[in-house]
Amino acid sequence: YQSPEGIIFLSYTDAWDETKLQQLYKELIQNKHGNELSLLQEVRIRGGSLGESSTKGSFHALTDSITLYQGDKYTEVSSYRDTLSHEYGHHFAYHYVFSHHLPFSEWSKIREIDDSPIRWDAFWNYADDAHQWYPQEIIAEDYVLLYGAAEETDIQQVKSSNEPFYLRTQHENEPNPNV
Repeated sequence: YQSPEGIIFLSYTDAWDETKLQQLYKELIQNKHGNELSLLQEVRIRGGSLGESSTKGSFHALTDSITLYQGDKYTEVSSYRDTLSHEYGHHFAYHYVFSHHLPFSEWSKIREIDDSPIRWDAFWNYADDAHQWYPQEIIAEDYVLLYGAAEETDIQQVKSSNEPFYLRTQHENEPNPNV
């Protein structure tokens, strides 16, 4: 499927046909976006995993593309909502806050993470167990919280609790100050 902006949606699994790819596009554009949307080249869905990793998605800055994994397991668009928003957050960050992956960047000062055990070595020493401490992952998760597509919550059902607030304010990296 090709979106009106020219983004190519590709499926490498029988579980995702053109209709589902169109629905995935509709999910993507629910994220707040600007002109950077037209710079996204592809969104791919693969059936299997990324090697031994349990990750559901990755962003490739050099090709401006998102790959979603485990498409044979996750066959509903809603199961990729947060992952798609997170990966789009990487795309957003690389176009608007390019220096976010560098130590002592203006973003890290504003974000108040200078004193945290941030891992600035993601490009040469990435480890799944340190995922939450890479600046690239923090800013992508910030995007999810600030601009990501969210499922509508029926406040009447949960009005006696704070659950609606917490549904969209939980950062992957809880020790860091919230965005």
